[in-house]
Amino acid sequence: MNLNEDRLFYDRMPIIPEFRHIFEFDRYQPVPGEWLVVMSDIQGSTEAIRQGRYKEVNLLGAMTIAALLNLAPDMELPFVFGGDGATLLLPPSLAPQARQVLSATVRIARNEFGLTLRAGMIPMTVIHQAGQEIRLACLALAEQGRQALMMGNGLALAESLLKDPASMAYRVLEGDGGDQADYSGLECRWQNLVSPQGEMVSLLVEARSPVPAEQKLVYSQVLTAIENLCGTAGQRRPVSPNLLKLTFKAQTLDLENKVHHPAQTFWKRLLHRWLLRWENGLGYLLMHSWKGLNWSAYPALVAATSDCEKFDGMLRMTFASKPQRRQELTTLLEQWRQRGDLYYGLHTSNQAHMTCLVYQRMGRQFHFVDGADGGYAVAAIMLKKQRILT
Repeated sequence: MNLNEDRLFYDRMPIIPEFRHIFEFDRYQPVPGEWLVVMSDIQGSTEAIRQGRYKEVNLLGAMTIAALLNLAPDMELPFVFGGDGATLLLPPSLAPQARQVLSATVRIARNEFGLTLRAGMIPMTVIHQAGQEIRLACLALAEQGRQALMMGNGLALAESLLKDPASMAYRVLEGDGGDQADYSGLECRWQNLVSPQGEMVSLLVEARSPVPAEQKLVYSQVLTAIENLCGTAGQRRPVSPNLLKLTFKAQTLDLENKVHHPAQTFWKRLLHRWLLRWENGLGYLLMHSWKGLNWSAYPALVAATSDCEKFDGMLRMTFASKPQRRQELTTLLEQWRQRGDLYYGLHTSNQAHMTCLVYQRMGRQFHFVDGADGGYAVAAIMLKKQRILT
């Protein structure tokens, strides 16, 4: 199968017009049996976050996405950013190159960041042989075009195979033939976003029922509660133009340098750091001074293309909220958990962090948003404890 044939499945995917309709599961289509599930996560991410390294954890999750998207820049690939990792669905024609760039990413994670990135490629045939499935849909977005939505018990199976030492056949290791990958577009140029409402909430919700109709009721109930308590999508959005401020901090800019210029000497790293500072300084001037060049519209574009609400078998959201409203939401979630409707994980901070993929400065780009100090990764720990206690 070639790339032209591969693209037909995703290009013809039904489009869901609004986020509130993502739980209409009859719109989701089964992923072809010849495709693969690519998953990544950071082993030991909890300890890394305790050490204050949440930006590095987020960056490595985004590196997986960047490396794979750059294999076929003229083709859309479905993906979901999960904070400390990512999930992508990959056509078979890209499998050999994907293994090479994932291997290179595992190596960079260890050499440059001192972290263990687990990456795996699980054939859909394995998912189907286990009697499980993954289904896919697309959410229409004004700026990016569309966003992948995933569902199905095959996602949990793929995650367990990635993490199970007995399933190493599906793991991509450092020595699997790849020593280079293209991370073009991956950037870390913004300061943390401080919530104007007091909190940035990272929330995970997983319906307990295996029945799609019952899942829809649970998720719709949760989304309605969020809208009633925390506002509409625009009101609770964690990214707005007035919150965006470029960073000049060495610690933040050096993260990007480690990705694009690994194994640098001290002097080369210093040079690239100052080049990034120069670019950010120029960007500041363009956005604030030369309005005739339309750069003043760029912060609004960044806000519009921020990736902060999605679905991959569970509801994932990062949003701004007032503490009292978040407490009321937590009370409702706990009631629904005790009733047996759902599991949830929730993390709060006063800030959010953004990792960016920018392919066209005034066009195609994605900005992955997560709560500072742990976000989705910490929320996932809470959710998994609830599963164990059930």
